[in-house]
Amino acid sequence: MTDAHPTVQIGCGDRGQVHARTLRDSDRFAVRAVCDLDESKARDTADEFGVPRVYTDLDAAVEREDPAHVTLVTPATARNDVIGAVLAHDPDSLLFEKPVATTHEEVSDIADLVEASDARVTVCHQHIYGDEIATLAEWIDEDRLGEVERLVGSTKFGVYEHGTHFVHALNWLLDGSPETVRAYAEWGGHPFFDDWHAEVEPSDALLELAYPGGAQAVVHMGTDAPDVPVHADKPWLQYRLDATGTEGHGQFVLGSHASARYGGGPEDGGGGFDRVAVPGFDPEGSSTGELYDILADCLDGERDDHPSDFASALATHRVVEAALRSAERSEAVAVDDVP
Repeated sequence: MTDAHPTVQIGCGDRGQVHARTLRDSDRFAVRAVCDLDESKARDTADEFGVPRVYTDLDAAVEREDPAHVTLVTPATARNDVIGAVLAHDPDSLLFEKPVATTHEEVSDIADLVEASDARVTVCHQHIYGDEIATLAEWIDEDRLGEVERLVGSTKFGVYEHGTHFVHALNWLLDGSPETVRAYAEWGGHPFFDDWHAEVEPSDALLELAYPGGAQAVVHMGTDAPDVPVHADKPWLQYRLDATGTEGHGQFVLGSHASARYGGGPEDGGGGFDRVAVPGFDPEGSSTGELYDILADCLDGERDDHPSDFASALATHRVVEAALRSAERSEAVAVDDVP
């Protein structure tokens, strides 16, 4: 194994604490400094996780520390200029939170910045590394469900907040992007939206996604999405997916479990049932940690592909934009028509 990759973390808010803990617990990244406009947040984070230096100026932090890797944990509303500022310092690697941005125009601008850079860019779509989703993926890969024909999912949050995670997971599970999207949407108040969400995304939306090979996915995102009783007091975890194939049915509930029923005839032994319980959502940052481990493998030359690379995030945002255009036009939209 190569030496740990020198790292600077930009952003020390709530989500930044998960990244700081994950990086501290990894022997493959060495955090030299943290940076936040709020010096007290930066100092508290440095003290908590044993980081030697604190900055309030991004350019100063990256210029003086010269990190191989930068983790960027800033709000999506302040992403474009910050990404440009980091990439101007030519790090080997940049990881930032999802969504990439709050409008497709901003996503396109960031895509131009990434294309012009030599950095490996990763987006923190960490859900697919949780045991509940990874287990369903294994069952699909093992053909326990047969050929997957239909997927039905729901989340109480919107197309940017959870929808980007959901579409990214669907694309990963089905190893491709949908060809067309048909969406129906309502705009209005949402009890969990802050100001930027309310400006750019519907409060409730139903997406129909047609994938190559015939698989169909339907996802309900928003206030009227079905309840998930196991998380009745945690709306941010009311997030589930059911997958039906020619030989069985599988599902996951985020932060709860994955299960599958398959086969069923006397000639094949009566089929089977599997269930894997998980100890909550992203326990101890384990899903985020797996994302970082894969990134370290890429940086060390042990693998080339990362399931959460920028290309996968861009493909996700093209689907989201196609959905918003579909809802506006009241017609299906081809994802290839979205630049």
